[in-house]
Amino acid sequence: MSKIPGFRSNTRWKKIVAIIGYLVIIAIIYSAITGNTNSSSTTAPPKQGASTSTPTTSPTKQSPTKSQAPTAPATPALTAKSLGAGTFTIGQQITPGRYTVTTPSGSGNFVVSDQSGMPVVNEVLGDSGVSKVVAALPDGGKIEISSLNKVDFNPYQPPSIGNSPTKTDLCAGSFIVGTDIPQGRYVASVIGSGSGNFVIEDQSGMPKTNEILGGDMGVKNVTVDLSNSDTIQISSLNDVQFVPSN
Repeated sequence: MSKIPGFRSNTRWKKIVAIIGYLVIIAIIYSAITGNTNSSSTTAPPKQGASTSTPTTSPTKQSPTKSQAPTAPATPALTAKSLGAGTFTIGQQITPGRYTVTTPSGSGNFVVSDQSGMPVVNEVLGDSGVSKVVAALPDGGKIEISSLNKVDFNPYQPPSIGNSPTKTDLCAGSFIVGTDIPQGRYVASVIGSGSGNFVIEDQSGMPKTNEILGGDMGVKNVTVDLSNSDTIQISSLNDVQFVPSN
C-alpha cells in the first residue's frame, strides 16, 4: 500500500490528534470559568410590578439584665391598727405578725385562733385581766373581741439581747428564746399578785415546763433551762421575771 502524502507514520498522526484534543479541552474549561464569573457579577433586573425591599436582619436575643430579674414580693410592713368588738380575719382586716395588744379602757375577752380553729391566745384584757399581751397573729386565723369598744394593735419590737443570760421581764403572751430573751438557765417568778399558766415548749412543740405560777394555787418560782428557738407562753400574768441562775 502507498503512503498518504504529508503523513509519514501513524505515530505522528496520533500526536497531532492528541494536541488538538488538549486544546479543545482547555478552551472548554476557560469558557466555563469566564461564563460563571460574568453571571455572578451581573444582577438580573427586578420584574416589573414586583416590590423591592431592603433585607432585614432578625433581632438578636438579649440576655436579661439584673433589673429584668423577677423579685419576690416584699413582706407587708406592720402598722398600728385598732379594732372594736367583733370577729376579724387575719390577713384581711389586719396584717399577720407580732403585736403588743392593749385596750384603753374596760375589760373583755381577747381570743386569737389559727386556721384550724385552735385558740393560740385566750386572755381577759383590761381592768380585770392583763394590761397587755404580746400576740403572734397567724395568717388566715381569726380574732374575736368581746365586751371591748377598742383594742389597739401596735407592732411588737423585740428587745436588743446579748448571748449571755440576762435579767428579763416578760408580760402575757408568746415569746421566742434567742429573740426576746437570751438562752440559759433562769429562775422564773411572778412580780406582783395573781397566778397564771407558764409553759415552755421546745422547737418541736414538746412541752419542757408546764406550771401554774404564782398565787395560792401555783408555785412561787420555777427553774428553767432555755434553749434557742424554745417558745415561752405566759397567760393571765402581767409580769414574769427571769433571773439568771447557776
